[in-house]
Amino acid sequence: MKKYFFTKLMIFLLGVISLFWILGSIAMFASTDQTLSDRMGGGILFLILAIIFVISFLITLNKYCKNTKADRVSKREHQKLIQEEQMQLKYKEILDHKERINKLTVDNLVREKHIDNIKEQAQKSIEVESNKELKPQRQMQTEQLNPAEILLLKIDSISTSGIYFENIACRLLKANEFENIRNTPASGDYGIDILAEKDGISYAIQCKCYSKNIGNKAVQEAFSGSQFYNCMIAVVFTNSYFTKAAIETAKATKVLLWDRDKLMQMINSLSDSDLKELTNTNDIQI
Repeated sequence: MKKYFFTKLMIFLLGVISLFWILGSIAMFASTDQTLSDRMGGGILFLILAIIFVISFLITLNKYCKNTKADRVSKREHQKLIQEEQMQLKYKEILDHKERINKLTVDNLVREKHIDNIKEQAQKSIEVESNKELKPQRQMQTEQLNPAEILLLKIDSISTSGIYFENIACRLLKANEFENIRNTPASGDYGIDILAEKDGISYAIQCKCYSKNIGNKAVQEAFSGSQFYNCMIAVVFTNSYFTKAAIETAKATKVLLWDRDKLMQMINSLSDSDLKELTNTNDIQI
């Protein structure tokens, strides 16, 4: 390490000088050119200096070893602290992720329960529908009809009833607290005319404005269309009723059947101003 450069240099120099003095003392004792007293005096001096430098060398070397050991211990402790912080962060991330999963699981359970309730209600409605006789269109005297019945008769009789009925359906959905209501393209709609949402549940709705009862083909189209648009509930909405085959298919596929009675129920939920507007105009504003 750079911070120990001068310490290392000092150790090296002390070692070299100590070796020099040791060799010098040995050479002084072994010399034959001087008297014994001179050799002893010079050798002892060299030996004393050698001992001083050796002690200095050993002290410096010991200090260096202690410092490097302390640095290694400090470095290990620092690494251990970093690892502990990383583990704490990972543990916190795991807890956050688990909390998010639990929240999503609870939300999904609530949503699934809501869907099951809707489908259960639809099943009961289908059971009632299956016990109905095939109902003919009612012959109504215009002068005896209320505004809701007049609108229903208008839906039955207007020449552009397909598009008109889809627009009427959008207004009825809005009046019954549906949201994000939108029409699908006129062509390539995969059997679905309207997409809407209510209470977080997405609906795919096929509209059928017919004078005859609706068969199982419409139910099959609504079911497959709801899969294409990734909707939770499929619906067939009509101004008429459904054949027994359609009712059986709806039971198997969990498709909602909104018949003439459901249509009348939704019309009755309109405000007086909306009912008057829809009755008096063919240009429906969604």
